[in-house]
Amino acid sequence: MNPQVDYVQELLALRKIYACVQPQARWNVIAQRLGQSEIGPARLVTVVSAVKALARSLLVHAQSGSAADTSAVYGKHKYKEPQVLIESLLAHHRLPEPHAHFTEDTWPLFKHAVNFRNLVVHECTYLGQDKFPSLIAAAEEILDALIELGGIRVNAHA
Repeated sequence: MNPQVDYVQELLALRKIYACVQPQARWNVIAQRLGQSEIGPARLVTVVSAVKALARSLLVHAQSGSAADTSAVYGKHKYKEPQVLIESLLAHHRLPEPHAHFTEDTWPLFKHAVNFRNLVVHECTYLGQDKFPSLIAAAEEILDALIELGGIRVNAHA
């Protein structure tokens, strides 16, 4: 271990930052990560994780009454799966359920993308290359919808 690093405090500090920053600031970091030239399993993990992070940020800030309240609300949502966060966010905004809100096969494909992302992460495996394009496209479509819902400026700089 590096004696200069307090790993527990570093993790807590980063989580607090990401829990409390506004969705636009959260997007700025997500956009930097998405800008990496990843393919296949790494890209699937990144895009699904981006959806989860932005959905959680939008939901937390929509449900928080104050900055002090943000950490408590974040704690309620930090371990929820992306599809649950999106369902809650759409319900909060009184929008249709995901299967009716998103186009064609997007919602079922996104749910598969989450499951495949979990498999890649937790089983340290690969998928056949034929699966990635549709799974990543569905996750990107959902991410685009979240950006629009949150009024996020895509070209904003940190």
